[in-house]
Amino acid sequence: MPTQQGFINHIVNQIFDIASDVKPFDSLGEAELPALIFAVKGHDTIYCILKKGNEKYEQLSKQIWRKNAEWANKFSEAYIKEKLEFLLVKAAQGDSSEMLIGYVNQFIADLEGYTLEHTVFLPLANISMEIDTLKIGKIILNNMTVAFIEKLITQAEAHSIRPEMPQHQKDRERTLLRDLFNQFKGDVCAEYHVMMKVN
Repeated sequence: MPTQQGFINHIVNQIFDIASDVKPFDSLGEAELPALIFAVKGHDTIYCILKKGNEKYEQLSKQIWRKNAEWANKFSEAYIKEKLEFLLVKAAQGDSSEMLIGYVNQFIADLEGYTLEHTVFLPLANISMEIDTLKIGKIILNNMTVAFIEKLITQAEAHSIRPEMPQHQKDRERTLLRDLFNQFKGDVCAEYHVMMKVN
């Protein structure tokens, strides 16, 4: 069983190997056919991987995804590929081995330390407030005004309603969120943020 550093070195070596088949799409020669075309956030250039490199890329993404059962449960293979594409572009642009090791270390640390933040709203009985919010340590007391509830609904919609959902599902989700938050209208709720490591 390879050590964590051995696994990281393996990833870096594979990335450099694959990167020799990664090119900006607009620089392809006539005889070069891309097997995969992709874009990386923060880069204006469209990149592609040639066939030989794409086979290795597919193998590497599966190796990383299957390396740890927790990673496979928490992350899709598409997520792993998106991160790999960023690393491939960095290698293709000439970043050093040391820089790539740093990027891969951060990538693995992100996979290992993935957490979710949950916000809990707890209605409080027999409390009224003249102000909208009051922070007491890690707890925030919120006056559940119409404006505050609308803000919460908008935030919740941004997290739960995806563009590819059918319209009837989007409408149903919006109705559920409105019903959920509107039950607290006029109350005072304690807001608490809980960080949970995903296992």
